[in-house]
Amino acid sequence: MAISVTLKRYLEQHQVEYQTVHHHHHTDTAFNSAKTAHIPPSSMVKGVLLHDDNGFMIASTTATRTLDLNAINDVTNRSFKLANEDDLNRLLHDCEKGSVPALGQAFGLATIWDDNLALQPGFYLETGDHKELIRLSHLDFMSLIKDDLHGAISN
Repeated sequence: MAISVTLKRYLEQHQVEYQTVHHHHHTDTAFNSAKTAHIPPSSMVKGVLLHDDNGFMIASTTATRTLDLNAINDVTNRSFKLANEDDLNRLLHDCEKGSVPALGQAFGLATIWDDNLALQPGFYLETGDHKELIRLSHLDFMSLIKDDLHGAISN
């Protein structure tokens, strides 16, 4: 599998240029993807699917940080929990199991991003599989998430 068709279509619709980075080894976390691809983990953006009684959301931060559900719930005034594998497979239907691109908007999902992302010079994201990443410039990534909720949501 390569880049998710849904993600690719979203990037093309928004006329965002990206580079594909092949890291060849199947990895289980965004942090390990960054290490395998020889990129700074602080530039690797991970997405985490959350849910509550009102729906789903993807929370995004760098691979070096841990999302804080209490902070997310404070910012959103909701009661999010981690989504399960069945939800991941259903909502991210053209992504491999466990691969969550950090751009929820591509999949029709709301996104909340951590304020520390605004400090990064460029970004790498999972593509929907565990073997490739895409690189986006700071300007392009920020233009895609500028209207989404954000806050200090990680440690």
